[in-house]
Amino acid sequence: MEKFTFKEAYNIIGDGATYRTINYYKDIYLNDVIKVDGRYFVTQDFINKVIKNRENAKKTISEPRTKTDLLKEIEKLQKEIEKLKKNDPYEIAENERIEVFTQEEYNLFSERLIQWRLQRQEIEQTKVHFESLKDERDFVKGQLEYFKSSNDKILQQHQNLIEIIGQRNRIEAVEKGAIPKEPREI
Repeated sequence: MEKFTFKEAYNIIGDGATYRTINYYKDIYLNDVIKVDGRYFVTQDFINKVIKNRENAKKTISEPRTKTDLLKEIEKLQKEIEKLKKNDPYEIAENERIEVFTQEEYNLFSERLIQWRLQRQEIEQTKVHFESLKDERDFVKGQLEYFKSSNDKILQQHQNLIEIIGQRNRIEAVEKGAIPKEPREI
């Protein structure tokens, strides 16, 4: 494995690279840095990575632009957007929107829409069923009230019969002399 000092590395990298540049990348590409007797050396992989990184950085940095230039570019892009909107074959109202789906997403959406419709039908059927249950409940309540009043009448009749039988037994017991006649019964 070939080792380079920092000075050799920035001479190989060139393009304005300095000792500080190498030192900066030393902390980033730790696997490609070798420390021997307190001195740092870098590998060819380190140099290749730094060169590639600096080239990519140059590609992303374009010519400096002023705020006015940027505003003009934004205005230009907005005009293009308006132009595209005017050429749009679909008129989109304020309360409408167009969505784009992958086929997989569309299939899932269709499936969920079908499920939603089925669930809505089930809910409607459940509401009808609950209404019929309420009617049945009211009917059963009416029947219970009727049976309760009938039972109360039958209990009252039994109570009356028990009292009459008790009176009849007393009268027969008095007539047979089994019990004395009380003055209020005369």
